[in-house]
Amino acid sequence: MLDQPPPSPPPTELYIAPTDEEKNLAMLSHLTAMLGAVFGGGFLGFLGPLIIWQTQKDKSRFVNYH
Repeated sequence: MLDQPPPSPPPTELYIAPTDEEKNLAMLSHLTAMLGAVFGGGFLGFLGPLIIWQTQKDKSRFVNYH
């Protein structure tokens, strides 16, 4: 009979759904990227998301991902 490895253990960290504030900040980072690119002549698209990321990266994994 073939030896099968034991099943992997369940994840230790449970999934925590993002709050409405986290969702809004993630959406705002995407919107500021588009607005910065359009109104900033193509170069300032990174500025809005950079500011949001710098202020929220340690507070929210969801915002850090986006």
